[in-house]
Amino acid sequence: MADSEYSFQLDGEIDLSPHNWQRINWIASPTWRFYADNVVAKIEFDRSPTWEDPKQPGTALLSVKFQSMESYLRSEIEEKDRANWRAFWPAKAKWYRERRDSAEIRLQRAGKHIDLHYQDPPLPPPPPGQQNPLLPPEVTRPAHPLLKPAALVPPQRDALPLGTTCHSGEPCPQSGIWHAQFPGRSVSNRQAGFEVQRFFTQGKLMPSLPVHYPRLLDRWRGYREQVEPVRWILMAYQ
Repeated sequence: MADSEYSFQLDGEIDLSPHNWQRINWIASPTWRFYADNVVAKIEFDRSPTWEDPKQPGTALLSVKFQSMESYLRSEIEEKDRANWRAFWPAKAKWYRERRDSAEIRLQRAGKHIDLHYQDPPLPPPPPGQQNPLLPPEVTRPAHPLLKPAALVPPQRDALPLGTTCHSGEPCPQSGIWHAQFPGRSVSNRQAGFEVQRFFTQGKLMPSLPVHYPRLLDRWRGYREQVEPVRWILMAYQ
């Protein structure tokens, strides 16, 4: 987000608590993109700059755009080559993959979680009598060799997918590293020192955690703390 001047795409599972909602730079027009059955859906939300002024009316605009996967990919090719866009797609896909690999390696080294199981959507079916191009191996492989392989292969064939959630008091459904998601109104969501990732074995009861809330004179008195149930998210296998 910090590197984007005009727009950025948000994770479909982002925690849009009131606090996080207000922190988003809406001037940059955040978007979400979803894919299914050769269709791309783009959801965009804009709001007027008066939203922070309680004396002014706030205006919000939600737009949803549907586009065929073929049209979406064709628009990524230079206009003069779009009639035969499939022939140019392998080189374009390789260029995109190189940018993605570079960003993922940098982010993982910075301690960020990377979904190593992610696969690009397949190319749309070709017209009758034509074939889709073969993509180079560096485009179709699941993860760059420099990325840590610990979470690449599930420990068993029926492992639950990364991103699976459960709550405090429930038995852990999958051995692995779980990340705690705190209530949106707490300061635990935005204080680096309060981030919690733990390893749990399957069947162990997921614990509640101390949750910190703001109060007056926080700097001198500290944050108010109370133990509460939290939402746990599966981040990696181990």
